[in-house]
Amino acid sequence: MTNYVDLVLVIFTSDVNDKRSKRYLFEAPGFAHIQDGSKVICNVKDGTETGWVVSSYTVDKNSEEYNFMCECTSATLPLKRIKSKIREIELDYEDEEEKEEVEVAP
Repeated sequence: MTNYVDLVLVIFTSDVNDKRSKRYLFEAPGFAHIQDGSKVICNVKDGTETGWVVSSYTVDKNSEEYNFMCECTSATLPLKRIKSKIREIELDYEDEEEKEEVEVAP
């Protein structure tokens, strides 16, 4: 039986500006559609932490790829999980934009 999961490489928001900061490997449900650049909330040892997705891979949990990624990132098993994905919503300010355009026109 295949058990697909997403392996998600995350950098925490507190470390984003430091190019040498560590990336952490987390697990999410298979085909969760977590894309590179998404903002996520991760379960960590002391609660939760917000981070940015560096990369994401869908693999079978029982495969060599899974074990290889865990070894390459020095991750401790079992992997902690992604708690949720933060959705960005674009706000609509069409009325205010039209007013600004009218005020600027001669």
